[in-house]
Amino acid sequence: MSLEFFLNVNFIYVILSFSALFFTLIISSVRLSLLSKELRFVDSLTIWFSSQNNSGKNFAIVLYEILLDVLVPNMLALFFALFYLVAERNLYCILPMFSSTLIVTLWVSIFLRRRRNFSDVKLNILDHVIFVFLTLLKIVFASFSVFLAYLAVGVNIEFTRSLVAYLFALSLGIIPLPAGSIGMEVGLSIIKPGVGVVLWRILAYYVLTLICLPFILNLSKRLTIRRSLNK
Repeated sequence: MSLEFFLNVNFIYVILSFSALFFTLIISSVRLSLLSKELRFVDSLTIWFSSQNNSGKNFAIVLYEILLDVLVPNMLALFFALFYLVAERNLYCILPMFSSTLIVTLWVSIFLRRRRNFSDVKLNILDHVIFVFLTLLKIVFASFSVFLAYLAVGVNIEFTRSLVAYLFALSLGIIPLPAGSIGMEVGLSIIKPGVGVVLWRILAYYVLTLICLPFILNLSKRLTIRRSLNK
């Protein structure tokens, strides 16, 4: 990547883009602290900021969070893929449409087989509404991050298209490579290819990982102490 690329980037938009992305982790932490009453908010922060979203929780909570973060965006991605395929004749939308259908089908089947595990999670209808709302809020902020990343490199994009680009990126992020490499980039590029994809990828993966490193080290230290105490 050339030096000219970095010189032409609007770093105010870069900071705002990363802040929106960072806030999605805050929302995830809030959701987890509400879902798991025995888990302190500071612990939920550590868990989500270290990407260890199965640490310190029972299986039912892990599965419920996965269902929220998988089913909600992929059902939206499926809807938009069908819309853009019909309305704009964008044949590339077949990729996220197929991927989202596969993901939703697999996770619904997993839920049906594991539904007994949800007996440990006592939630009423209002609770489900709140958790779905928080999940949608995460998607909005992540999409806003994509929107700002494109603006940072001087590419104008409608927020709706940045939302769809993010949803497609998530649907294709199942490719079995580190951090969904290639799939994430293809998902974004279906709607708006260009250097905005590169910049957002840098923020969402490399920069975010670097910022979260202290939380990863902290969690690793705590798990080491816990294992030594259990011996």
